[in-house]
Amino acid sequence: MFGTLTGVRGKYNQATALNDRGQVVGYESLAGDDFIWRGFLWQRGKMTDLGGLGGSITTADAINNRGQVAGTSWTTNGETHGFLWASGKMTDLGARFDPASLGAPQRGAMNERGQIPGRVDDRWAAVWEDGVIRILPKTTGIRASQALDINEAGTVVGSCTLRPSSGVHPCLWRNGKVLDLGLIYGNGGKAHAINDRGQVIGNSRSGNGRYHGFVWENGKLTELPMLPGGKQSQALAINNRGQIIGNSETKSGATHAVLWTLKP
Repeated sequence: MFGTLTGVRGKYNQATALNDRGQVVGYESLAGDDFIWRGFLWQRGKMTDLGGLGGSITTADAINNRGQVAGTSWTTNGETHGFLWASGKMTDLGARFDPASLGAPQRGAMNERGQIPGRVDDRWAAVWEDGVIRILPKTTGIRASQALDINEAGTVVGSCTLRPSSGVHPCLWRNGKVLDLGLIYGNGGKAHAINDRGQVIGNSRSGNGRYHGFVWENGKLTELPMLPGGKQSQALAINNRGQIIGNSETKSGATHAVLWTLKP
């Protein structure tokens, strides 16, 4: 238990990320008001309120080993802005840039250089760094894109929406170029995470709506094995040892947490 910022626990209290120093970030709702959320940093038993941009909701979604925190915060006029928090100061990334976030609970992304992947103008994959938004390369076949993770080399993964009707494909940006990683099944997919070895994980969707976890490495896309009798799986995160966490359906239809380990 991390405790609370106010001493009285609200309905929601969610840790979203931690770094190698044992620092944890997340968000909590105020007791009695489910619509006021406050981002926090926990370290050595102490909770720190990260503040906000004037609105009622702030969520802390990612932290690196320098103690920099990325997340989103509402402004006084109700806009959702990304932020970077460091040394007690919150920097507003603006309404134009939306940091990467993967659902609830949110999992953001940021590397040790403070580069934050996301989307600009609600359309194009981009990276924020030191106050500058860099739109990632796109080809004539891409009509929208989103960056979801970044490694220490600055390689970015996410998704590209292809024209005219080829759907959403997992994509990788490296050395000034964008690469379509392809699909296991033809109904779309996204690359969710990349490690410093360049191994990419994500999920591809089949025509019946089921998800299938995959790993991409050295130009090869491979479906991850499921539990016996299972019909779908999801890969959620990967570390530098090639260990992947996610979930897989069992023969009975239940969903179980799983660990995949790639060969060295």
